[in-house]
Amino acid sequence: MNCGSRTSPNPSAAIPKAVLLIASLLNYWLLMMPLHELGHVLHAIASGGHVTRVVLHPLAFSRTDVSPNPAPLAVVWGGPLWGTVLPLGIWLVWKSTRLPGVKWLQRLAAFCCIANGLYIASGAVIPAGDTEDLLRLGVPVWVLIASGVPVVAIGFWIAHRMGRHVGLAELPPRTARINAFLASTGVAITAAAMLAVNRLTSSP
Repeated sequence: MNCGSRTSPNPSAAIPKAVLLIASLLNYWLLMMPLHELGHVLHAIASGGHVTRVVLHPLAFSRTDVSPNPAPLAVVWGGPLWGTVLPLGIWLVWKSTRLPGVKWLQRLAAFCCIANGLYIASGAVIPAGDTEDLLRLGVPVWVLIASGVPVVAIGFWIAHRMGRHVGLAELPPRTARINAFLASTGVAITAAAMLAVNRLTSSP
């Protein structure tokens, strides 16, 4: 009985998609940090505080120093709030224009939701950075959990809508190679921009 021929998968075809996924995740991490810090900066300025330094480094956790800081609680919440809302808003606006690149922004929005949500919820177990400040300022542990878990769920829901392969499986090999190159270049450009901003903001 002839069962027919079956084309064997080409392992090299998966390499561009793997590079694209890794480079995209690095890009999302590097972009998530300035979006998060922008929220701190906006709330600091709105509350009459003075931003003394914004630390942005590709190999370190970002940080915003505010002194004087008349509304520390609002400033702390500004980071995860706008670090989540901004990428969501950018994705939805971009989606309405039907311009290319919407799936990339959708993955960024999902990543920022998951990252910021986990950051806040994990403070109930391992407080650090913003969550340590929130607890010190009197925010109950249950508020961290109630704030972070739904945001994580939204992020996974957005990613789930892209399919099992998060929108990468349907990419033709040539498109995957081009996108992998662009994503890798984006990592280098974003990292260089962060280093430049960090140097400028740390200058006396």
